[in-house]
Amino acid sequence: MLDGEVFKQFQQQQQAAAKRGKPNDFQMAIAFPQIYLIQGKGKEQKLKYLPLFTVDITPIFKGNYRKTGWDLTEYEFQPVVVNLMRLYGLEEEQAESLIVASGILKFLEDTFKGRFATLRDFIDLVDLPDGRYKSFRQPYLLRCDFTPYNALLKLDLQAILQQLQETPHPCNWLTETHPAMQYLYFPY
Repeated sequence: MLDGEVFKQFQQQQQAAAKRGKPNDFQMAIAFPQIYLIQGKGKEQKLKYLPLFTVDITPIFKGNYRKTGWDLTEYEFQPVVVNLMRLYGLEEEQAESLIVASGILKFLEDTFKGRFATLRDFIDLVDLPDGRYKSFRQPYLLRCDFTPYNALLKLDLQAILQQLQETPHPCNWLTETHPAMQYLYFPY
C-alpha cells in the first residue's frame, strides 16, 4: 500500500525523468523486511540496511493509483545474495543456485523452507536474524539500479580464468574476441 500523495510525487518524478529521455534515472524498489546495523556513535551514527531482496516497482508509476495496492509478485525481484549468505548462513554455491526464475513466492518457499501465500505472510512468518541486527517486519522504499554487475563480472572472470588455464600458450588470449581483451579494450 502506498499513500496517494506519495504515489503522485513519485509518478511526477518518473514522468520528469522520461521527458528528459532518461527513464533509468528514476528506479524505485521495495525491500523487506527491514534489517539493519547501527554503525558509529552519537552524531556519526549511520544505519546500514541489509535487504534480503528488492522488488522493482518502477512500472507501477506508469499507471494509475490503486487504493487497494499492488500485487508485488507481478514485478521483477532481485535477491541480495550477499545478505542472504551473511544473515542466514547460506554457502555461496547454495545462494547462487536459488531458484529465482519461477517468481518471488517460489524463491521464498525454497529459501526459507515454508509456504507463503502472500508477501505479507512472508513478512509475518519468516525468522528474522538474531544478534546485533535491528529488524522490523515492515517494507521500505528505496531508489536503486537493478543491474547485477558483480554477478556478471564474476562469471566472466571465471570464464577468463578457465580459458587461461586451458590454453597452453599464455599469449593466446591476446585476441580481440577474448573476454579479457573485451574488458580491457572494448570498442567504441
